Amino acid sequence: MATKSKSKWGSKLKKIKSGWADSEQSYKEMFGASDLPEDVYVMKLQTCELSESATGNLRIKRSHVVIEGDYKGVVVPDGLNLEGELKSGTHASVFVRRWLEMLDIEVPDDPEDIEGILEEIQDANPVVKARITHSGDFTNVNLVSVIDDDAGEEGESESEDGEGELTQEILDAMDKNEMRELVKENDLDIKKYRTLDEDSLRSAIADLVFESSESNDEKSSGDGEAEQNDGDGDGEVDLDALDKKGLLSLIEENEISAKELGFANKIKMKNSSENAIRKALEDALGGEGGDDTVDDDAILEQAKIFCSTWDIPVSEDADIEDIKSAISECEFPEVDVDEDEILLLGTLDLTGCIK
Repeated sequence: MATKSKSKWGSKLKKIKSGWADSEQSYKEMFGASDLPEDVYVMKLQTCELSESATGNLRIKRSHVVIEGDYKGVVVPDGLNLEGELKSGTHASVFVRRWLEMLDIEVPDDPEDIEGILEEIQDANPVVKARITHSGDFTNVNLVSVIDDDAGEEGESESEDGEGELTQEILDAMDKNEMRELVKENDLDIKKYRTLDEDSLRSAIADLVFESSESNDEKSSGDGEAEQNDGDGDGEVDLDALDKKGLLSLIEENEISAKELGFANKIKMKNSSENAIRKALEDALGGEGGDDTVDDDAILEQAKIFCSTWDIPVSEDADIEDIKSAISECEFPEVDVDEDEILLLGTLDLTGCIK
């Protein structure tokens, strides 16, 4: 039986065994954040206090520790600027306001109150879900939701599945991949969005989403009394009994598209008022027409969006056969086609175009 050869360093290595084990936690605290994969983690706030950046600007220095999963114990330091501007021209402190709002803390009118508020937040040590991103040597912690210690994860203050309203501040915090996902999930009609740089894509989304976000609200103004009396119908769904979240859930469960309800896209629908969404639903549910027509219209709309995304020229009044003919002339690299697009091409019997 082979024996392990002795080394002159063996006794010294043996002496540092306990210290070596202890250094794992120290490594996580000092350097673990830079190795943390970009993802969403459950974290607990450890510290938050005022400090200065290298350029002398006032900022909030924070540190969170991962409390679940393979990276439990990793400490992630980051900061929020109270001075300066972002590339978009927005004041950097908007992210401080957003952070306080997500923690359900009243944003002070006087910035001198911030120091005391930070002490209260640090004493509370809130547990949060946060998305970790890396930018050069910096690691960023972007809150997704706050977890209620008593209610568990179901007590989150903001839904992670996108039911919350999109604001310019949230859009400014997104990277290119997050914005591409936003475009795809919400059927935003932005041509060649895959090829746009980050600033151009952000600008295109903002123009499409915020340009006339109040138009649907205006349509519903003065309709309050009518809404109370129009929902009798068959009595199957009492829309008046549903709040905004309930109305959006009803739309999702019944696979009703935003465009069927008269909204340009999902984001504009979610950013509209409760009354506007209820009125749009009442109009849609009160209308006539077979399910087959709705399905055909939905497929036609998806096909047009597909052509716009892949820069396939089709006329404004093209029908489904015209679009199938245009798509059949093209080839699409398999690595670039997402699941929804594969499903659409399958519905159109055009999966042979995927190479």
